[in-house]
Amino acid sequence: MFFLIIISRNASDKQCNLFLSISCLVWAMIFGLRGHDVGNDTPGYAGFFELTNSSYGDGYGTYEAPGNSIEWGFVAFCRFLALFSDSATFLFVVHATFLFIVIYLLYKDNRNSVMSLLWLMIFGSTLSMLMVALRQSISTAFVLLSYILFDNVMQRCETKREIFHERQFIYAMICFVFAMTIHRTSIIFFPIMAMLYFIRVKKRFVYVALSITFIISVIFTNLLSEIFDTFMLLIGGVENEHVNLLADRYGDDAEREGASIISKVAFIAPIYLMTYFADDEKFGSLNYKCLIFGTILFLLFSSSTVITRIILVFMVLGYSIIIPSEINDNKRMYFLYLIFTVYYLWRAFVHLAVDLGTMDNTYILYRFVWEN
Repeated sequence: MFFLIIISRNASDKQCNLFLSISCLVWAMIFGLRGHDVGNDTPGYAGFFELTNSSYGDGYGTYEAPGNSIEWGFVAFCRFLALFSDSATFLFVVHATFLFIVIYLLYKDNRNSVMSLLWLMIFGSTLSMLMVALRQSISTAFVLLSYILFDNVMQRCETKREIFHERQFIYAMICFVFAMTIHRTSIIFFPIMAMLYFIRVKKRFVYVALSITFIISVIFTNLLSEIFDTFMLLIGGVENEHVNLLADRYGDDAEREGASIISKVAFIAPIYLMTYFADDEKFGSLNYKCLIFGTILFLLFSSSTVITRIILVFMVLGYSIIIPSEINDNKRMYFLYLIFTVYYLWRAFVHLAVDLGTMDNTYILYRFVWEN
């Protein structure tokens, strides 16, 4: 992918779309053809689909006897796929193919799409979330597809009345509702994205908001960690089994150190540059607002591993426009973005190889399904 990034600078839009499709194909193969022990959740989902899990209750169970926390939409999705194959690899391939088709539709027609995609995949825990957190990843793909359909409708229609008569609008609503039946966390995206869509911001506000957030995240790291833990403990008292499950799993999730100052600077610097180069159309887009919203949340709560799950949809949308096209005409700026890319790659490798005694090591010692 790094080679494709280098040659895409002087490529045509058609060639850049070809490079993007190659990149998406490679990622889809890595996701879909992974061994059934790659990633923490993969064995559970493999057993769920192949009917080899022995218990359900609070675990995964199987699609014939699902666990208490498994949503009915995901069960129905698996039962449909099981009509064609009983191999978990088939489930993983279908998921990966669908996910990266949607990502391709989001990122195409952008000369820096390959670099944007690489940045997305090595941001935080995005790689593991999209690959291994299967239910949320499938749900995220349906949310993104809903956004694509809705955006097409908004570009074609001149009045609000026309919107509701468009078939794609109906399809968009169906996709969004189905996304919520696959993973319940998707329900939070609709009100937030609706709010962001109608909010109008100015560049000065973005600069100030990002700067203040960065300073707070550096000075009050421990306090923010405690706030996160306290919030998770509070929602743990809500009379809802799924909320309690979330609180139990992540109630003491925050690490006191969080991201280093250098990591935060490297993360936020391209956001400042994107804001500087953004024209009125891009600055007012939902993609840009999602990028800013996700960035602020990540800076504040980067000490928690679950934050990438929470902001996943926002960052996938935001990273589609994170790299301005203006850098292609400026050698120094382009070289700077290549330095960013190399640094992110190094940080991603360090993150995945921190503890060789954990299952996270399976991303480094990656095995394809035929190597099991």
